[in-house]
Amino acid sequence: MIIRPMKPEDMTCVLPIEKACFTDPWSEDGFMDSMKETSAHLIVIEDEPLGIVGYACLYQAADEGEIVNVAIHPSYRQKGYGARLVQALLQLGRELGAERFFLEVRKGNNAGRALYTSLGFTECGVRKGFYDNPKEDAVLMMWE
Repeated sequence: MIIRPMKPEDMTCVLPIEKACFTDPWSEDGFMDSMKETSAHLIVIEDEPLGIVGYACLYQAADEGEIVNVAIHPSYRQKGYGARLVQALLQLGRELGAERFFLEVRKGNNAGRALYTSLGFTECGVRKGFYDNPKEDAVLMMWE
């Protein structure tokens, strides 16, 4: 298993995963713009011979990090890839000076909430109607 920074040439693998995981997916331009941001850290996880099976993004400002778009291809879920990605972002963020991390997860995403809880995140709020397609609240979670 290899975790490494996302590169522009990864888009051929990343975009289908994004579309399979999210009802309101990021565009290729959105990923490319994020890769140019100094505060953004996009990573992929590869497993030979499968190739890229998932990715995630961390935005960091001062001592806080925001984890967004943790995505594992549906065929490869429940195999530890998501946990490895989030752990890698937590480690990277701490190395860059973050002391606490936030993320939002759909209220109905029980698997995601369980994963984040198992990694030490706690629920600290709700963002009413945060998600579209379908409309749903987001649970705000924090790690420190």
